[in-house]
Amino acid sequence: MNVYIVWFLVIRIRTIEISIGDQTAMANDRFTYISNTQVTTLCGYVDETGRYEVKDGSFDECGLNCPAWLSIDPQNPNHIYMIEEANSIRLIDVEAKKMSTVITVGQMNITSPRTLSWSLTGDTLFVNNWADWEAAPISIVMLLRKEEFKKPHVLLSGRNHIIAAITHPKLVIYTLLKNLVVAFISIVYQRERWNKCLR
Repeated sequence: MNVYIVWFLVIRIRTIEISIGDQTAMANDRFTYISNTQVTTLCGYVDETGRYEVKDGSFDECGLNCPAWLSIDPQNPNHIYMIEEANSIRLIDVEAKKMSTVITVGQMNITSPRTLSWSLTGDTLFVNNWADWEAAPISIVMLLRKEEFKKPHVLLSGRNHIIAAITHPKLVIYTLLKNLVVAFISIVYQRERWNKCLR
């Protein structure tokens, strides 16, 4: 599997006209606006037969399977954290041009990470677990920068299918847990309503 980067390119030829009150001015020359869509491989090696190996290493050597979520580190824009579905959280270091495993699902004691969300300070990474609480009782894990995101701290447990753990930019820390619980209750309520509609 590869991680791809997408760029967009569109070409438009335009004239500029500016109006202020009754006065209007128009540029004599037309300008060309160019936009283009490009897809390129950022990292991940796949051989000519389509085989790959999940491993750490340089962009040319590393391998990955099922990238599910990307999140840019708010304190270092050259670091992109990626959830590799049902496997681990990986670090894509754009500056060093290498990928490394930060922590595995086994180390976090979760089975199905879905989203990554940063604290307001960028010192904490929240990871949700989209799993049945009986199969994996931990619902949301916190990883701390001061511990290099290597030691999981349980934030919420005993809840089913947490869709995401998102930090609201206007929350203060002491209300974070309360709001996460309210969001969780809303998600469970919506899920139950959806299940009833399907029956």
